[in-house]
Amino acid sequence: MKSFLALLASVCLIGCARAPKPPVRHVSSKHHTAKPDTSINATVKQNSEDIRAINQRHEEIDSSHPSVISGNNSGTLVGIEWVNKYKRYEAKFGTIADDKNIKREGDQYRIPSKVSDHFDEMIRKESEP
Repeated sequence: MKSFLALLASVCLIGCARAPKPPVRHVSSKHHTAKPDTSINATVKQNSEDIRAINQRHEEIDSSHPSVISGNNSGTLVGIEWVNKYKRYEAKFGTIADDKNIKREGDQYRIPSKVSDHFDEMIRKESEP
């Protein structure tokens, strides 16, 4: 009789155990659209603007008929148009110490590489929002 009662009690307790609930999944009624990663887009846009500004600078140098001196570190020859544009940018963004190294050679000017780099940087600054 004791074993029957023990069996009956165990059957009753097993039937009363709570069943685990399945995980609840929330379903959105809206369609999900991925937003563009603006940080990547902003970087790509800035890079293309920088490239455009540098290309513009090279076109300006080409239009003033410079010749690049190869084989030495004496600099680049540029025309008066390039120097005038450089001075306009400097009035807006400031001068550098290497400006004193711009030397006139006939109807052209020899500029050191730091002056050329400064010109590129001023163009970049102007194209920034």
